[in-house]
Amino acid sequence: MDLKQELINMAIELEVKETFDYPEGTHEGTIKSVEKRTVVSSTGEEYQYVDIHIQPDDNATLDLKYGIPANLSKKTKLGQLLEVFSVKLKGKSRVDIEKILLSKRVKYQTITDKNGFVRVLDGSLKPILDEEE
Repeated sequence: MDLKQELINMAIELEVKETFDYPEGTHEGTIKSVEKRTVVSSTGEEYQYVDIHIQPDDNATLDLKYGIPANLSKKTKLGQLLEVFSVKLKGKSRVDIEKILLSKRVKYQTITDKNGFVRVLDGSLKPILDEEE
């Protein structure tokens, strides 16, 4: 079997995961990792995202992923999120998103979408400010 066929076979075989219930509402947790991800559309266009992984206080086994486009300006979701974390965005400057967000205590709201997936509600991720950094 050639390498191409091995890759095709690997892509088809998936492990069935257990479902879980996680209540909708307001939660607290800690940002455990921040990653950049590239998605390629069916037309070949590439889109960049930032994935923020949150470890909820009320579920030690759950890894919530909040993914937002990696476009950074004052008007984008990512820019608005960073401003909530007290980052002052200035044109043409560079921002280390991982350094800003990693290990931060946060509060956020979750919803369950029509397919049963738990999602972090856009605009709800905020730092917990009453703790010392």
